[in-house]
Amino acid sequence: MENLALIPKEKMISLPKNKNDIVESLFEDLDGILISGFVDKIAEMISERWTFYEILRNKK
Repeated sequence: MENLALIPKEKMISLPKNKNDIVESLFEDLDGILISGFVDKIAEMISERWTFYEILRNKK
């Protein structure tokens, strides 16, 4: 996650507020392809990174 610290503030994008809806939409067509445990873990990882990015962006 340290690589996000290298992004200059003016290059950091604003993230939408509906994070859960966006994360869920990434997996909507993968039912039956990935087991729910994998989907849940990937969604958790995306959510954690998103939260870190928001914190980092607000600090700059």
